Amino acid sequence: MKPIYEYNDYRKFIKDTILSKNEKGRHYSFAQLARKGQIKSKAHIKLVCDGQRNLTHKTIPNFARMLGLKTKESFYFENLVYFNQTKEIETQEKYKERLKNLAKTTPVKQIAFENFDFFSKWYYVVLRELVDVAGFQEDPKWVNQRLKTKLTPTEIKTTFETLIRLGFLKRKNGTLTQTIPKVSSSDTLRSKALRSFHYQMLEFAKQALNEDLLERETSGLTIALTEKEFFEVKEALIEFRKQLNQQLNQDSIGEKKRVYHIALTCFGITKEEEQK
Repeated sequence: MKPIYEYNDYRKFIKDTILSKNEKGRHYSFAQLARKGQIKSKAHIKLVCDGQRNLTHKTIPNFARMLGLKTKESFYFENLVYFNQTKEIETQEKYKERLKNLAKTTPVKQIAFENFDFFSKWYYVVLRELVDVAGFQEDPKWVNQRLKTKLTPTEIKTTFETLIRLGFLKRKNGTLTQTIPKVSSSDTLRSKALRSFHYQMLEFAKQALNEDLLERETSGLTIALTEKEFFEVKEALIEFRKQLNQQLNQDSIGEKKRVYHIALTCFGITKEEEQK
């Protein structure tokens, strides 16, 4: 079984640990595990594993004891729980950095939080696309001349190195080019990262409202919908994005001069009437 430091989902770690113990011939029941961790209900273990219950600051130590974790492993487990369960973007980032730092101090392979970085840090995505712009240079000075929000030379260098390592870029005859990698992040991890990415892009969208109309396009529609119509709109937006992506990824006529962000969004402005 993999060390805990290679996990980015605490529920999967719990399930894998229990499975590993049983495969070794010890066959722990939920009742035995509950007694070992001093957990009040054996059913609570399954509910946590299935995502129907969360852990709290009171129950985290019990589960760490049940899993037989040492002090440092328990600290990693605690931060992993908070990372998985928190909904605040800034708080997620705080716990993610803690987890990465803890993993660095171990001799095992680090977990795939770099995939999280690709989705959650706007400049990972933008710099990958910038490689496809005419006249691209890997030089940090050239990159910053093209960015509206400046990065440090270290951030630029580290980003390109990470994009190569993750398979989003490759070197061909000494020049960086794009690839189409298989992204291996869990659905939970990806959704957290994408939420962070869209949050950052919305900030850029607000800034873009001050730009010349020739440089942007912003339009919207506010309308009352049935639940069926709402899901039809969602499906239409998803399908349009797929078609647009396919169309724009075909061979272009002319040089690509800028990186753009195209946003499609639909959300409720009002709430449903509460059932009495």
